[in-house]
Amino acid sequence: MKTPTTCPKCHGPLLSTELPLRNGESAWKKTCSTKLDHNFTCVTHQYDDDLVEIIVIVINRANVPLKVSWYFTPRMLMVYKEFVGSDSAIKIPWVEPDLTQYDKLVEKIRTYVTFS
Repeated sequence: MKTPTTCPKCHGPLLSTELPLRNGESAWKKTCSTKLDHNFTCVTHQYDDDLVEIIVIVINRANVPLKVSWYFTPRMLMVYKEFVGSDSAIKIPWVEPDLTQYDKLVEKIRTYVTFS
């Protein structure tokens, strides 16, 4: 997936910060600069900053927010309950993130979590 340049939720600019990796290389972490009612972050591939390695969004719910993480290299989609221990992770079937329809994507993830 190509690295987005704007936030899929608010279409605001993404701020880039260098992310040092354990192997001495670095990648870019891009986060929404607005972040009033949402959270969007992506991390680029360490050898190609035009390719996304990880995307993370937070879905706000009444009781516990959900952190949704797409890991592109293993093609794994994980949902974590925020502020709870690491045993709160749910692996759900891979869904290619269509960032052009952000709200629809969020609803799809909510449906998977409800029935998981």
